[in-house]
Amino acid sequence: MKMKDSGIEWIGKIPQEWEYIRAKHIFAQSTEKGNTVLELLSATQNNGVVPKTTLEGVVQVSEDADLTTFKTVHKGDYVISLRSFQGGFEMSNYEGVITPAYTVFRAKTPINNQYFKMLFKCDGFISKMNSLTVGIREGKNIMFSDFADSYIPFPPLNEQQRIADFLDRKCTQIDKTIEKEQQVIEKIKAYKQAIITEAVTKGLNPNVPMKESGIDFLGNIPKHWIVSRFSFETWVRARLGWKGLKAQEYVEDGYIFLSTPNIKEAEIDFINVNYINEERYQESPEIKLSVGDVLLAKDGSTLGTVNVVRYLPKEATVNSSIAIITPNNRLNGIYLMYLIKSDYIQTIIQTMKDGMGVPHLFQRDINKMHITVPPIEEQEQIALYLDRKCTKIDHFIKKKQMLIDKLSDYKKSLIYEAVTGKLEI
Repeated sequence: MKMKDSGIEWIGKIPQEWEYIRAKHIFAQSTEKGNTVLELLSATQNNGVVPKTTLEGVVQVSEDADLTTFKTVHKGDYVISLRSFQGGFEMSNYEGVITPAYTVFRAKTPINNQYFKMLFKCDGFISKMNSLTVGIREGKNIMFSDFADSYIPFPPLNEQQRIADFLDRKCTQIDKTIEKEQQVIEKIKAYKQAIITEAVTKGLNPNVPMKESGIDFLGNIPKHWIVSRFSFETWVRARLGWKGLKAQEYVEDGYIFLSTPNIKEAEIDFINVNYINEERYQESPEIKLSVGDVLLAKDGSTLGTVNVVRYLPKEATVNSSIAIITPNNRLNGIYLMYLIKSDYIQTIIQTMKDGMGVPHLFQRDINKMHITVPPIEEQEQIALYLDRKCTKIDHFIKKKQMLIDKLSDYKKSLIYEAVTGKLEI
């Protein structure tokens, strides 16, 4: 296969018989309104342009909206879904209309729609479009005019068909494999959650005598355990704001200032953190961290995320989205962390969360939750057992995720090689 240099950095070399031309010679923007099918559509990154009614958690347009004034979308049209660094050019397999905020365009010359659908998902193309919209993070849209003036590869029509068929077949195989691996991960996560819940609510001895706890979501517990409340066994506190602290006040090195992303993994991330100065650190002594403190995210989408301070590389504190829970001498911090991770406490958190659109857990909510309190020696045994089990499970999950990442990278590479003609099909 003879190749030639396209002169376009992201395209590189293409087959001799291919063209590379400006997109405006292939596509035209459409401002047409209405449709014989008044199905309201929406652009999604993973599924292309789909009926809005199929999307969960998306605000639907008012019933009073006049859909005849919305932009027309025909099957095979493309929609620029705006402000997306992961893509933004989506193809529609549906007839319908879409809100005027979107840009609609379609081919004005015979093409294979599936080929261009894959081309628009190619990393090189996405990077090129993002480079043309420097202000996109601040809300600048991807403009059709920028796309129209850009060069894109244009293979012969029969070659477009071959590439589209090849990628459809190969990507379907890859996606099925990824889906199976993701299903395995979800099953393993559920298994891990079951192990945690069983250990912190039933103990490690399956033959121990049990008693009724009398607590919702808890059921029977070992007869020698007691049921208490956070308010009796811990000191819960958090900050309401930071007295006007702004990001500009962060310093190169100082006192560690943890936020929710730092507590999301198996261990607290003390590396990728912000730092505050001594004055800011000292003004709130009640939220200085100590080894054994349990950190609980109490706001937003990460509500219920929990971790424990196993060590402190240097003095540290937290931002206002994290509650600090210090156990008394009857509670082991690692055990308490696993108890909060359990289905028992997580179910309570989900039923208690409150806030105007943003989920929020108040300190009073935490304090009134019931907790299981085994003898301290038994808590330490449970903590050690769960550390060992969860470490093995997390390692297995990590290997599965690495495989998924490799498959995803392979898929991206395959698309690029195919749509730019570097892969002989």
